[in-house]
Amino acid sequence: LLDTGATGVMISRSVAKRLGIRPEDTTTGTSIVADGRHVINHNTEVAFVAVGPKTKKPLQIHIMNRENDFDDGLLGMSFLADFPHMIDMNNQVIKWL
Repeated sequence: LLDTGATGVMISRSVAKRLGIRPEDTTTGTSIVADGRHVINHNTEVAFVAVGPKTKKPLQIHIMNRENDFDDGLLGMSFLADFPHMIDMNNQVIKWL
């Protein structure tokens, strides 16, 4: 999920597990979600995050405790801010500038 209103990059617990991120390798923190709630998450630094031709390394990510908030994760501004882009709503793609 692309979320230009999100500060960071968040992934689900199932994605974290597939990536081999162990709970003991994370720190606990909180995030404020769109409706103002504070939710507990786990934080860690990953070697890189790659989206299409763009890669940012290293990058702090957040692992959400609830699986049903989103599918695999969301891509926020901690990644997007470094790469000029536009969102092509008609074709549902990111165009890197």
